Amino acid sequence: MLKNGTKIHHKHLAHVIADNAFASIKKTGYEMLESVGMAKVTAKNQLKRTLGAKGVQKELALIGFTAFQAKSIIGQIVKQPLDRMLVTPENQISAAREIFKVIGEYAPDKLEVRKVIATITFNKPI
Repeated sequence: MLKNGTKIHHKHLAHVIADNAFASIKKTGYEMLESVGMAKVTAKNQLKRTLGAKGVQKELALIGFTAFQAKSIIGQIVKQPLDRMLVTPENQISAAREIFKVIGEYAPDKLEVRKVIATITFNKPI
């Protein structure tokens, strides 16, 4: 255990996750767990549990990877005036898509969303 109470692999995993966020070739969750020494079978069975572990989340927060920080960055991209070098329309659309995912309003292009109103009548026995 480290002095702040988290396991060593949590700290290492948090740094692997942070590095992966900026990598040109992204690793899957399984690959990230394996890279910190977790066995393949364990990585597959414990993926969500391990990535969501309090220790990992705590370490991510210590290095600045929090949901609040991510939302803040996305908000800055959406609000910025277009600048072909830094902020492109594609960046703003991508950031807006992420906002929609967070608030639960995201519908992928290939899905069709329709409002359906149905009236159900029950036959009452006489």
